[in-house]
Amino acid sequence: GDRRPVGLNRVCMRPVPTWQRGISDFLKLPSKENRVPDGEMPGTSGLEAQPRPLDPAKGGECLEEE
Repeated sequence: GDRRPVGLNRVCMRPVPTWQRGISDFLKLPSKENRVPDGEMPGTSGLEAQPRPLDPAKGGECLEEE
């Protein structure tokens, strides 16, 4: 029979459509005109992450009465 190797995928080169963007277009850093003027990136709806209150039991005080 046939002497083609089994299990190998043939490459079928097809023309790239003009609308298709290359992968490098997605990996570029955002330009300066798309950034917020003060340099901060938009994200958490303007809410800053609040520090969690310290656990009073870890402060050396015991919650149980002796």
